[in-house]
Amino acid sequence: RNQSELPGYLYAADMFVMPSEWDPTPKALNEAVVSGLPALVSTGVGQAHDMVVAERNGVVFDVGDTAALADGLALLAGDADRRARYSAAAWAMAETWSPQANVDGLVGALTAIYTHRQRRRGRR
Repeated sequence: RNQSELPGYLYAADMFVMPSEWDPTPKALNEAVVSGLPALVSTGVGQAHDMVVAERNGVVFDVGDTAALADGLALLAGDADRRARYSAAAWAMAETWSPQANVDGLVGALTAIYTHRQRRRGRR
């Protein structure tokens, strides 16, 4: 199968589950959020707390906490209205992303670093 088939699979899914012990840059999580999927991810997933807001677009659980994983699966699988709310929130989050927003965020971060360094130099 090739990458062009991925959107069809994502749109057919009811939720996205990523119980990874460690994944620092999960492209799959980005793809799931952009596809409007409610997400259930572990704290081992990089960007978990940036991209999954509890009770908004998904559930974040501690790595290795299989009871919390099971609870999250039951919560999402058993509540179509919740999945719909989380899906709408995921879509809304994805709509704020753009190349310009990425540039603005990078410029803001670099400006903050530069300003901090300048202040530290002035204190010496």
